[in-house]
Amino acid sequence: DAGAAITVFMTPRIDAPLGAQVQYLVQDSTLTFNENTSLALAADATVKTSTSYEVRLNITVPATYLVYVWEAGVYQSRWRYEFQVSAGNPNAKTSFITGCEDPHPSARQGEMCTQTTVGETTVFRVVLLDDYGNVQIDATRISAVRTEKVLNNVVVSGRDFLPIKNVPLTVDFTETAAAIYTVRMYMRKASGQTDAMVDFMVEAVPAETDARTSTVNYGSVQCANNLPKCAKVIAGLSSTFSLISLDQYNNARTSGGAVVTAELTQVANLGGSVGPGNVLPSAVTDVGNGTYTLALSLRLASEWTLAVYL
Repeated sequence: DAGAAITVFMTPRIDAPLGAQVQYLVQDSTLTFNENTSLALAADATVKTSTSYEVRLNITVPATYLVYVWEAGVYQSRWRYEFQVSAGNPNAKTSFITGCEDPHPSARQGEMCTQTTVGETTVFRVVLLDDYGNVQIDATRISAVRTEKVLNNVVVSGRDFLPIKNVPLTVDFTETAAAIYTVRMYMRKASGQTDAMVDFMVEAVPAETDARTSTVNYGSVQCANNLPKCAKVIAGLSSTFSLISLDQYNNARTSGGAVVTAELTQVANLGGSVGPGNVLPSAVTDVGNGTYTLALSLRLASEWTLAVYL
């Protein structure tokens, strides 16, 4: 693995006395051997016994490497050894999520990733990296994965450890309550040990305004749909009704922009000169925070139906 200490014992082709120093270099197997431009990664090796050298390596970049060893001053008798370095175990601190919003298309540990609309499914891809930033593509390092969605430090949903057949891994996110969630993933290694793998944040925002769930209020009183006598107002005085816009999942909208209209229809004459059936348009003000106000000032004592349209 990348970063692991490697001790290589090699039988020499040269006859060197015990304790003598030997020289060596390490290079990518795609490079041409050159004694003066080596990629040496440790100090000179030492002859440990009359029949072996000990070379200690610590390499952090996955690749196939060649080790050339020779006794000091006896370059013609060099010996070559080839070995493979792979990415290490995934590290939650270096791994990250893709599928986030520009200009930050990825998120690392504990960072905000993106906004998504409630009710919609967003798929994120997990890029597993080891301690040194190498991409881990070996699925045998992980036997199973569990995902959790956390809100206010409480797990609101989760899936048990699912077997992993290949990587990269993906996370599906779907919620109907508008809030900021933390998505956590845990991995179970082949050894059975369970470790945190990566977590990131997703903000679920309300969907479009839905007329079936939105409400009209008069002060603290909610006007029920199609039921009479929501409020009593005094003729000649201004009265304000509020439309609270909600999406289909009853999440309150936090921005305006919806096209809202309203009209008043007289349904019973209480002594005024205008008869039932009279329809009056009503002005609607967009407050900008998901609330719309309707200011009414009726001089005619009567019963009225207030209709609000989205």
